[in-house]
Amino acid sequence: MARAHFDQDAERPAPQNVPPVRARQGLLGVPVLIVLVVGLILAAIAWWGAELFGEAITPPASEQVGNPANVEPVQPGGPAPASRP
Repeated sequence: MARAHFDQDAERPAPQNVPPVRARQGLLGVPVLIVLVVGLILAAIAWWGAELFGEAITPPASEQVGNPANVEPVQPGGPAPASRP
């Protein structure tokens, strides 16, 4: 199958000289800084909300059973079977 040859240079417009300030994609760094600061503030608010929720669902010390420092970790696969004499 033969491909038709097109002269691409004839269809392409001549390049234009654009000043560097006009060729930039965005403004200076102020809007980016605002987005970053607002995102940081929202993350801090979410963290604060999670802390409040964590404190709200923690049972009082009088309702906790045992000392958490003395609890033995559970082995994977459940408790070990008791030995029979």
